[in-house]
Amino acid sequence: MDTRTLGALVFSAVVAAITARGQTPASQGAAAPGPQPPQPSSTTAQAPPKPNTAVIRGRVTSMVTGRPIRVARVVLNSAAGEPEPANRLATTNADGRFEFTSLPPHRYNMTVSKPGYVFLPQSRRYRGPLEITNGQVVENVDFALGRGSVISGRVTDEFGEPVAGVRLQAMRYQYLSGGRRELVRAGAPDVDFFSNDLGEFRIYGLTAGTFIVSAGSNTSTFFTANADGNVTVVGAVTTGRDADSFAPTYFPGTAKVSEAQPVAVVAAQEASASFSLAAVRSTRISVMVRNSSGQPAAGARVWLIPGEGIEETESQNRVAADGSFTLFSVPPGQHVLEVEWTPLGVRTGQAPETARINISTQDRDITNLIAATRAGIPVSGHVRYEGRPMPKGGNPLVVMATTAEFSNTPFDATFTNLQSGPVDEQGRFALHALDGNVLFRTGFLQPPWALKAVLFNGNDVTDVPLSTESLKEISGLEVVIFDKQPKLTGYAHNPRGDLLTSYKVALFPIQRDGGVPMRFMYTSVADSNGRFQIGRLPPGEYEGVATQLFEPWFEWDPDFQKKVRPHAKRFTLHEGETLEVDLPYVE
Repeated sequence: MDTRTLGALVFSAVVAAITARGQTPASQGAAAPGPQPPQPSSTTAQAPPKPNTAVIRGRVTSMVTGRPIRVARVVLNSAAGEPEPANRLATTNADGRFEFTSLPPHRYNMTVSKPGYVFLPQSRRYRGPLEITNGQVVENVDFALGRGSVISGRVTDEFGEPVAGVRLQAMRYQYLSGGRRELVRAGAPDVDFFSNDLGEFRIYGLTAGTFIVSAGSNTSTFFTANADGNVTVVGAVTTGRDADSFAPTYFPGTAKVSEAQPVAVVAAQEASASFSLAAVRSTRISVMVRNSSGQPAAGARVWLIPGEGIEETESQNRVAADGSFTLFSVPPGQHVLEVEWTPLGVRTGQAPETARINISTQDRDITNLIAATRAGIPVSGHVRYEGRPMPKGGNPLVVMATTAEFSNTPFDATFTNLQSGPVDEQGRFALHALDGNVLFRTGFLQPPWALKAVLFNGNDVTDVPLSTESLKEISGLEVVIFDKQPKLTGYAHNPRGDLLTSYKVALFPIQRDGGVPMRFMYTSVADSNGRFQIGRLPPGEYEGVATQLFEPWFEWDPDFQKKVRPHAKRFTLHEGETLEVDLPYVE
């Protein structure tokens, strides 16, 4: 409370007290006026804020037996594109019921989970968007969960002896932008699975499908350098033989993921996958890192990433003072060595120098490998508005450079950000030392403003990565912002004409000439009334379908696209338009 407000409150209190005694303050030398009613101050005239009184109640049951599921975790959070209130968490009671009280009016999403249970296409573990008003009581927001599948087995060494403490994973291929595949972890989230003293394991929380089962060390292998530049090995697990270790092994017992055999599981059933670890000679890699000036890149960060489409990073390291580092226990196969070095003393926001090397490891060590980092190029440009400029105040607009190689999502906010540059009052921005293939995006944009285009030398490069290798600089980059973003809304019906209330929308651009069409690929979940709304699409030609596939990134699967796009609804979105469409349902 500021001084002026406090003074007004004190003055009002004094006036009220004097008036209550039949007196009023008078000016010196003037007759005292008669009793006057107190005048409300601007503070007392304001209506008190209404309390948050909305309520959501529901129940979680088994989709097979209909029995209540107790101690299920129900999360309430903000729907996409809405201001973010604090997330709320509830746990079901013995009757499977939950309740959220004292809620502010808002659009919410809800999810439910419990270890051992999974989402199945015919079940419901997701509700949203759910729009409630103040004081509203929403009943019967119910969920149904199905039992998950299990992969069990036994892990042994090359002599058939059980191996305890080995970390097991079930992985499945997930399609990313452009149809690129990557193995990602499946099963119960936030749970690590290890073999017991008999070598036995159980991986639970799986949906029906096929999985790649891997076994490896119970720790990540990574290395650091201390102040003296000596490398410390952390987490390197060997079999007791010098330079030999168990490489990550894939069922039925191969160190190469390309030779792995998938394990098929049926919904709510258990599949078996026993195998022996592959005892192979691991590789030791010694590298010297030099910066663009030829000096040791002390403190540089190094990643060794498996090159066979596996999600997880193998190791992260810090380079010693003399520019050296060593990787131990590297399994055979194709890997990518990435280096990132930031000069000491540079101002905040300057991009680091980088290097990227493809490495093939077999049965021999790699020594004297030189990794030379490269300084990038400067970028400058300006922002042009079509329509109203953004109001001043709040978060400043920034232009971001992102790597095309790691932009694996259609949502701009989750791009891998190389660097951000603020936009000044004249609409100018600058970025420094960019390297590689880059895309440009904007940050801190709120509806109705959105990115329309990025132009370079008269060409639209919004979705076409710019290569910095042949350029000395990028100047005159034009970022176009507009305030007439279209909006898509509608419903979906099954072939019998019945209105659907539980489905997901998948949208695709009809025609894109190369580039990365991430801004045009979009999915959305229908609300409790069966209506979907999408407000972050660029103008253009689209086709869309409704489906009950809810797994992440399913829309990038080429087989899925080939199946559904011949049945999709075609439409064109124009600037500032609100278009309602009825989408076909494809099983």
